[in-house]
Amino acid sequence: MAFSDTAQQKTVLLALSGGVDSAVAALLLQKQGFRVVGAFMKMWSDTKDLQGHCIWKSERRDAYVVGAKLGIPVMTLDFEEAYRRDVLETFFTAYEAGETPNPDILCNSRIKFPLLRKAATEQGIAWIATGHYARIGERADGTKELRCAVDEEKDQTYFLSGLAQADLAQTLFPIGDFVKKDVRQMAQDAGLDVWDKRSTRGICFVGKVDMPSFLAQRIPERAGEIRHVDGRIVGEHHGLHQWTIGQRHGLAIGGGDPLFVVEKDLEKNIVFVSEQEKDLDVTEATIGDIHWIAGAPTSDVGVFARPRYRAPLVSVRIVGDMVLFGEPQRAVTPGQQIVFYAEGKCLGGATVVRVPSRIPVSVY
Repeated sequence: MAFSDTAQQKTVLLALSGGVDSAVAALLLQKQGFRVVGAFMKMWSDTKDLQGHCIWKSERRDAYVVGAKLGIPVMTLDFEEAYRRDVLETFFTAYEAGETPNPDILCNSRIKFPLLRKAATEQGIAWIATGHYARIGERADGTKELRCAVDEEKDQTYFLSGLAQADLAQTLFPIGDFVKKDVRQMAQDAGLDVWDKRSTRGICFVGKVDMPSFLAQRIPERAGEIRHVDGRIVGEHHGLHQWTIGQRHGLAIGGGDPLFVVEKDLEKNIVFVSEQEKDLDVTEATIGDIHWIAGAPTSDVGVFARPRYRAPLVSVRIVGDMVLFGEPQRAVTPGQQIVFYAEGKCLGGATVVRVPSRIPVSVY
C-alpha cells in the first residue's frame, strides 16, 4: 500500500483493538481529514504450553466490524512472537525472582508503538494513532512531551511512561481531550455497536487470568515458610511468585485478623505477613532503568510520582538512584514501575529495584 507525499501526511495507521476507545479515535481522525487505516495487533493466542484467557478472535471481529461501519480498511499485524519474547519472558523471569512487573508498560514501549511505527513506515504512512487517554505537547525546541488526559480517571500515561521521542513524534492520541462518557456517546451517535462494550482487564493481551495458575505453567513450585513479622511460623507457601506485597486474600491462616503480605525473602524463600497494614509502609526506594521522556527534570520541586497504577500522586525527591517519598507509601514492591509527573505531564519512569526491609533483624 503506497501513498503520494500529500496522502502520506494525511494517512494514519490506527491500532484498532475492537474496543470503544480506538473506534472513536478512528471517527475523530476521519473528522480531522485523515485517511485512516486500521491495524488489529495480534499479540497472543493460547498454546499447549501456555494457556491464558485469550479472546483475540472476537476482538478482531469487533475491529473489522468497526472498520466496515466507518469505511476504513483493517489489517491484522501478528506481533505474537515478539510479544512472547520481549514481554512475557521478562514477565516470568521477574516473577520467578520475587518481583511484581507491569507487562502493559513493557508492551507499549517494546512492542506496540515501535512495531506499529515500523509497519506504518513500511507502508509509507506518516502517522500512527491509538485509543489511549493521553495527550502530546511540544516544547519550543521541538521536544515532545507526554501530557495527562483530560479525563483524570481514565488517564493512561502511567502505561505510556516508557515511550521515547521517536514514538511521540509520530503518534496521535485523538481521545485524550475527551472524558469516557463523551467517548461512549460519540460512538453511540455514530451507530458503533461497541459503544457500550466494557473495558478488558488482566495481563496485557493475555486476558483476565488467575495469576498463580497462569504463573504455575512456567514457574515450578517451591515450598517455604510463611512467617509473621514477630518471628512465628504461621503457615507454608508453595512459591514466592504466588504472592504479592500488600496481598491480603488467600491468607486465612488459623482464623483471627486478616494478614497482609509485607515482604518476600527470595534467598531464604520466606513470605512475611502481618495484620498491621502500617507494616507495608516505606519512605524510600532504590530504582533502576530510569527513563526520561523529554530529559531529566532540572529540579525536584514540583515532581510527584505514582508508585503503581492508580496510586495517588506523592511528592518525591530523586537523589541518584534513590526516590524519597514525601509521605510513607504502601506496598512498594521490587519490579513495580514508579512513574514521575510534574505540572500535568508524565516525565518518565523507573523500576523499583529494592526497598528497605520491613522485617526486624531479630526475626531471622
